Amino acid sequence: MTQLARQVYVISDLHLGGVYPDPDVPGDRGFRICTHADAVAAFIRSLADRPASAPPAELVVNGDVVDFLAERHSRGPEWRPFNAEPDVAVDLLRAIVDRDRVVFDAMAAHLAAGHRLVILLGNHDVEMALPQVRAALMEELDATGKDFTFIHDGEAYVVGDALIEHGNEYDRWNRVNYAQLRRIRADLSRFRTDHLDFFEPPAGSLMVADVINPIKENYRFVDLLKPQNGAAIPMLLALEPGLRPLIGKAAKFAATAQELAARRKAANAMGADISASGEDDGPMGGEMGGMGGMGGMGGMSAPTAPPDDEVTRELEAVLGGKADAFHEALQVGEEVGREVVGSDISAMGTARLLVGGLRLLLTRGDGSTEAVRKRFPALLQALRSNQDSTAFDRGTESGAEYWDAAKELAQGPVKHVVFGHTHLPKRVELPSGGYYLNSGTWADVLRFPDRVIEGTHDEQMTALQGFVDAVKANDFSDYTLFRPTYVRLDVGPDGTVAEAALCDYDPDAPTEAS
Repeated sequence: MTQLARQVYVISDLHLGGVYPDPDVPGDRGFRICTHADAVAAFIRSLADRPASAPPAELVVNGDVVDFLAERHSRGPEWRPFNAEPDVAVDLLRAIVDRDRVVFDAMAAHLAAGHRLVILLGNHDVEMALPQVRAALMEELDATGKDFTFIHDGEAYVVGDALIEHGNEYDRWNRVNYAQLRRIRADLSRFRTDHLDFFEPPAGSLMVADVINPIKENYRFVDLLKPQNGAAIPMLLALEPGLRPLIGKAAKFAATAQELAARRKAANAMGADISASGEDDGPMGGEMGGMGGMGGMGGMSAPTAPPDDEVTRELEAVLGGKADAFHEALQVGEEVGREVVGSDISAMGTARLLVGGLRLLLTRGDGSTEAVRKRFPALLQALRSNQDSTAFDRGTESGAEYWDAAKELAQGPVKHVVFGHTHLPKRVELPSGGYYLNSGTWADVLRFPDRVIEGTHDEQMTALQGFVDAVKANDFSDYTLFRPTYVRLDVGPDGTVAEAALCDYDPDAPTEAS
């Protein structure tokens, strides 16, 4: 075997954040999606503990290392899509570090052993771009004078002929407006706080704060379920018709994400980049174009009016007269899928699922067991029509937005592309001869039972009943998966990547490829 210059280990989507379970409450999950901080720390320490004969080990944490969106506020809005006040953001970071000190101590030990640590910004930890928060992170890691790099501002990280980035740039729900963010960072670096409202958070962050977190108070499964492009919203509406107003908000965000995508496409066609226009457009301008209304479509032709059917009338009720824009985004159940919005966990999947879910809005009744059971046929139909059978296939990237981006990036000096963000590990050969890899997640994943889709009718009903009972009782450990994965890049003496491997973490063989 050729002597390696170094080995680069890429992990992502740790989502450290949210309170831990109350030990006095049976089955309580707290407000977390990561319940395995000890495993994260053990993996990081295993890199520092490698024998001296092993190649130097570099650790790259590719976004969403912490989750500010999971942190509850004691005053003001309980859930916030972004924390611009530097003292508030620093306090939240320190609370997260204190809660999961074992992980940050492991990172500090990795640096102290002389290894390199690189952290990239994600979309759940945007606050880490603020200068005061970065300084607090440096302090917690004792990183001054050590081989530590923090990458933000939308930059990717290059290792030889491999390009690493979080991947939210290609998710229309969770693209960050870095131009607006730079304005805040510039002011804070000068101790000025008069433009803290200039940054408009991504639509996905707004939806987490306004929709997902309030739902999660009672239904802890909502941000764990994968694949989400056909399960979360129909499940919620079957369980609790009273959630209609919150799901209506989700539909508005879907329509807004579609409008943004159309405006961005039109701007790019004219040689402009609307993501760079935030400096002049104010706090509601730039990339998002304003979340408050669905008004004009940036000079585009008006959407075609949807047919006047029962679903449309219900959409009018929950969307406040904006069913036309939403219909344009969804084509009322026609094939749009991943071409409309991304599939990040915070966005509850693609817009297409909202049609199947919103049809359940038409079913009145309460959330009793008998009422839920009556909604099973409609629920099953929505689930069956929207499931993605390849979501858990590591050899297929079913997210067209990520696959298309990887192919475009893997040209010229780039042979391999590494993303995170989707929580679904992947290794797929690219036309470049290299690989597209997704490092997966170290958070928990709740997989919808295959038997509901693939079994006989009786088996489907039995499996669906069991799953519904579990999520309604917030006791779904039998369906929860913890599949910690990472990407290993073996860098040869010439600086290029000799091997790009997707690996499963095994405490007894932490560097074995899957």
